[in-house]
Amino acid sequence: MATPPTFRGRKISSPHTLKSGPTWIAREREFPGSCPLDFGVINLAAGARHRFAGRAETVAVLLQGRARVKLGGRTRVMNRRSVFHQGPFTLSLGAGETAEIESLAASEWAVVRTTISDARGSRLYRPADCAAEDRG
Repeated sequence: MATPPTFRGRKISSPHTLKSGPTWIAREREFPGSCPLDFGVINLAAGARHRFAGRAETVAVLLQGRARVKLGGRTRVMNRRSVFHQGPFTLSLGAGETAEIESLAASEWAVVRTTISDARGSRLYRPADCAAEDRG
């Protein structure tokens, strides 16, 4: 039997067993001083919604799936087959800003939050906004 993956000695879920909604892998409050961020994955079934709002700067990257995102008074539909077939759609939110994801088909998001930044100005980055770099 395979050994479950760990982060700093704590077991973490396999990507194949993540629950619906957010699964936090690292939390700032659990590693004070050494890990000034939260990192996790949000899995959403078709029709499910997730709202971002809070005191931390947040970046969410669509790993796979199809979703409608409301951000800064605008709505955009995103679709990504996988991280291997297309560049990322990325949401960037400053502390106190909000966004909502409505999953149109099952979707999976990587999320990072930090309270040490004072970034402001919500933004959506499309695959065309990101440069690809061949690393061999």
